[in-house]
Amino acid sequence: AGPRPPPADRWWATLEDDDMISLEPLCDLPYEPFSLPASEKVGAYFDGKVLAHYLVSTLTFLHPANRRELTRAECVALDEHTLRNGLGHADVTTCFDSREDILAERATDEQRRQVARMQGEAQAILNSLYSVPHEAPSGVADVGEFLRGRRGSNRGR
Repeated sequence: AGPRPPPADRWWATLEDDDMISLEPLCDLPYEPFSLPASEKVGAYFDGKVLAHYLVSTLTFLHPANRRELTRAECVALDEHTLRNGLGHADVTTCFDSREDILAERATDEQRRQVARMQGEAQAILNSLYSVPHEAPSGVADVGEFLRGRRGSNRGR
């Protein structure tokens, strides 16, 4: 990631919410969180890096708060956000565009290889985010599974 923005530019430093996936405080992010509203009336912010890699690694394009289908425009915005904030390019839009073919088993070999590569990279990044012993229990090989279980156990927080 790039250099940390000056305090005056860190508008999210006053956010009291945690990221719904990583459960880390959004105010501690060294970069701007990604806005992905749950509905027209309910806003939600996420660690864009974690969200992008979670979506790619699972090929599940549902909003973490209410399970609504994400739109292609939201995936494009997330890709733009990760690039703008120096977080790399997770190829969320490419995976979004390929997911139906992959899941319906009508994807080309090239699409399958490309998505498998992106999923592997996303999983490796998610695993690296939880390499601190107190974050992910030892023996957790699939951080996507760990996060889905962890999020489910914290409902009603």
